[in-house]
Amino acid sequence: MALCWTLDKLGPLARSADDCGIVLSAIAGPDPAIHHRRELPLPREPVKTGRPGQRFKVGILRNATVGTDPDVEAHFKQALSVLRDVADVEEDVPFPDLPYRDAVG
Repeated sequence: MALCWTLDKLGPLARSADDCGIVLSAIAGPDPAIHHRRELPLPREPVKTGRPGQRFKVGILRNATVGTDPDVEAHFKQALSVLRDVADVEEDVPFPDLPYRDAVG
């Protein structure tokens, strides 16, 4: 789903196709708000292929919360503390210097 002209997208994040299958199993099903839907069978049960003990790595952009509402910043920090239970969180990651204007102009 396009969120704005910057081409931001909203959707699930996963490590593998099997993980995408787990997400699909959780979100699939009838939606009473969509009347033109098609019922399709779900794929097979996912098989976990990841290495046991392997952790996600998440980068937090430098100044990610600058200018945000204090409540938003507090909830963001709270979410990061929960995320640290399952992921290595690297904060203060610099934003790469890329020609974004060319991509969205």
